[in-house]
Amino acid sequence: MFFPRIRSKTVLISLTISIVLTVLSVILIIRVFPDLIKNEIFKNVRLIRGTEQYDRFLEIPFPVSFKVFVFNVENPNEIISGQKPVVKEIGPFVYKLHWTKLVHGTNEDDDTISYIDQQIYEFDSEASGNLSDTNYVTVANPVMLGILQLSEKFGQAHTVSNCLTDILDNINTLFINVKVKDLLFDGLKFCPRHLSLCELPKNIVCKMAAQKKNMDKLEDDSLQFSFFNYKNKSHETLYTITRGIKDVLTLGQTVTIDNSPYTQFWNKLHKNSTCDLVKGSYISLYPPQISEESTFKIYSTDVCRSVEINFLKEKYYKGIKGYMFAPNNSSLRSKFANKVEDCFCAEQTLGTHGENTCFLDGVLDMQPCSGAPALLSFPHFLWADKIYLDGVNGLSPNEAIHKTYLLVEPVIYTFFMSI
Repeated sequence: MFFPRIRSKTVLISLTISIVLTVLSVILIIRVFPDLIKNEIFKNVRLIRGTEQYDRFLEIPFPVSFKVFVFNVENPNEIISGQKPVVKEIGPFVYKLHWTKLVHGTNEDDDTISYIDQQIYEFDSEASGNLSDTNYVTVANPVMLGILQLSEKFGQAHTVSNCLTDILDNINTLFINVKVKDLLFDGLKFCPRHLSLCELPKNIVCKMAAQKKNMDKLEDDSLQFSFFNYKNKSHETLYTITRGIKDVLTLGQTVTIDNSPYTQFWNKLHKNSTCDLVKGSYISLYPPQISEESTFKIYSTDVCRSVEINFLKEKYYKGIKGYMFAPNNSSLRSKFANKVEDCFCAEQTLGTHGENTCFLDGVLDMQPCSGAPALLSFPHFLWADKIYLDGVNGLSPNEAIHKTYLLVEPVIYTFFMSI
């Protein structure tokens, strides 16, 4: 007689317990589990000795693809006679980058770690397809152009131009046909040590050239130039970045380079200028909690400056959704009213008419950084002043192909970068 009432109570109690458990489960899912996951992510990304993150920071466990495209000059003789250059893009020549770091110490109070980068580049014949780094390309002679501009600095351009055969040896033409591996890593030899009538100007200009970071001094005291071999050697530059132990949201911020918060590249007019300020994330280490509102400043030692990148769109990489961040089309444009205020106006590399110039939007004089008369732009003069694109045949800027971007997976913290 009492069983139905007992069953009703039992059902009511069971239903109440179920509702309570359901509510608790929802609370756990909404409030507790995300916090647990977030805390676990925070714990795993900090640079703590003995963790996988620390080991990956010291040595990336797989080679990184380093791709190089070269513009072959198709009409060198016609250029000399005054015609417009015609170029053809060849590549990519793919290299495996083995990237390690040598730690010099940590600072518990500042929550920082100091290290030296060590990079080794190895040609990847499989990834390069039909291309080999023994292929020949025709390019403007970077050594000759550099030597002539150096000679301008001490007013001996005419004398040095008459001594180019002694200084440059077998690469004494304006355009050279050279193996890709020699241009990029193995080097172009010049400044041979033998007595000649040009000994004095040769010694002056060769001593100046020897100070540049793209140069190697050989056992016979001659010099060797390449674009990237300085990357293949153990660097002497000391970097200090935050470890994110005290505050994980500061992880990977560059604090100093060679123990200074300022470099000495862009200070021609303004010592400790905003252009020289060391600011931004280390190139492969970012704090967690990436969102569409996040903004990154990345400090790149290859260009000796910080670059700001902003959220662009969602993008999938091998089936994984990520956030794409990219610089905007004003990244290589002057933000100053005139060149007196513009600390990126180096006026070191001479313009097309032999004049000191700041260059127009989209082109940056890299001689303060590289030590050589080199200019930086996005590929194919993307976003640069039209006058540069009109000056060369064979270029086709395309944002979809030539944009520089960073693709970050915001949850499990992985990244892919394209330059």
